[in-house]
Amino acid sequence: MNTTSLINKWNDLKSVLKLDKNHRSLALENKKVVEASTKVRPKLIANFAVAEDIITFLWRSDEYRYKHPRVRLQIIFVFIFFIFLDSRPGEVIESNAWEGSNEGIFYKDVSLVKLEYESYTGFVLFLRVRNRKNGGGKENKANSSPTIILYEEPTKRYICPVTHFILFALADGAIMGHNMMEVSRKPPPGIFAYKFQIKPETADIPILRATNRDGTIFPSRILTASCFNSHIHGVG
Repeated sequence: MNTTSLINKWNDLKSVLKLDKNHRSLALENKKVVEASTKVRPKLIANFAVAEDIITFLWRSDEYRYKHPRVRLQIIFVFIFFIFLDSRPGEVIESNAWEGSNEGIFYKDVSLVKLEYESYTGFVLFLRVRNRKNGGGKENKANSSPTIILYEEPTKRYICPVTHFILFALADGAIMGHNMMEVSRKPPPGIFAYKFQIKPETADIPILRATNRDGTIFPSRILTASCFNSHIHGVG
């Protein structure tokens, strides 16, 4: 074997060794990546105290002037839903995963009742959650629209779901009749449970709605999760 052949063989051997080294190095890096991606990491979840602090700040200390006063109340109401329903955003407002669906909680999903019993006197909300999912992320066919009962919180109006719903319902003119204030004091004689009727023309209107660029509220477009995220990022 001449010198030229030896040099060629040597170069071939170096190429093979280099490829093998790169392969082993790449395999090691892939192993590291796989190990890093499969490692369980704790998730940071805001508890009740955190949500209550945010709501308290929005009511008492937030000096930011939103384009429409309803925006602040909507941010608070979403947090209240999260507190009492233990829900994901897509159950209350439009999910980013279902952009353009205009799905969430509508007036038709809520029943407002005034109770007058010895054990309890006050307002109650019966809330039908139409967009609840099971743990696998699919619709829970057996109980896809559970009804959740929310009671009045007279000592904590700032986190009371009933109080905030009534605020929105009165502002939108969603409650039928003009006896709201009379019945709120006491139901008619002999009636221990009085249900307020929602106007048919407002039944398919979302309670939490999107805001136009000029600050006006859309009449029928629901608040989106991305818009809500933008709002809470600016809090404080």
